[in-house]
Amino acid sequence: MAWENVTGYATRQDGGTVNQAEAEQIGRTLKRIAEDPEFSGSIGVISPFNAQVAQLQTTINRTLSPSEREKLSLRVSTVDKFQGGEADLIFFSLVLAASAPRSAWTFLQRERRRLNVAVSRARALCIVVGDLAYARSCGIRHIEFLAQRASTPWSPPRPHQHDSDWERRLDTAMRGRGWDPIPQYPVGTRYLDFALNPDGAKLDIEVDGRRWHTDSSGNRKVSDRLRDAELQARGWRVLRFWVHELANDMGACLDRIERELGRR
Repeated sequence: MAWENVTGYATRQDGGTVNQAEAEQIGRTLKRIAEDPEFSGSIGVISPFNAQVAQLQTTINRTLSPSEREKLSLRVSTVDKFQGGEADLIFFSLVLAASAPRSAWTFLQRERRRLNVAVSRARALCIVVGDLAYARSCGIRHIEFLAQRASTPWSPPRPHQHDSDWERRLDTAMRGRGWDPIPQYPVGTRYLDFALNPDGAKLDIEVDGRRWHTDSSGNRKVSDRLRDAELQARGWRVLRFWVHELANDMGACLDRIERELGRR
């Protein structure tokens, strides 16, 4: 889980409670993911409020082209309509803010089940979008817990730097290019083999051996694809290198990394 902090205003409109700032933020994030040529997952956008779902649909249709929406296998709906469904990534628009009408607060207070459904629909990552400071002290116990859980770093630093000799070799080669890779960089509950420029380009470099990263049919494991989807949703660009690629042409691998750094 992750939390996307959006300080917005929840207002009562003719059709119900909406939070335009959350809808705009989700639209921007979906656009970024859709423009990543490596992303191949599915995305669901859900909210407990019918009016917010309508606002999300309007904003997303304005921000993304039909082909981009198709690429993301995008589905936008209420929590109830999404029940029983899944997606690699879920964006949950909470709507609640200090300005929300009392009826919205009361609705969410009694709908703990709906929140449980919402955050359990993601195969890889659920991103809660909302006002974090308000959610932490809103007086609704399950939302306060959700805010704490989704915004707390869960990966303590690791005592060792590299899992393999090829990671050590790549580390040396990257430093030879003048870069400063950070081994075993924690993100959520995961560790990146290497992080490059985590406050800017946010490039994740992975070194993969076929024994550990292919299934019995020789295809890349589903767990890798879901991991990549999570990191892409968090704003990371993921580059994976097979060990044989590093062994055959380390320079070409470094050139690819350099091109990706130049893209951001």
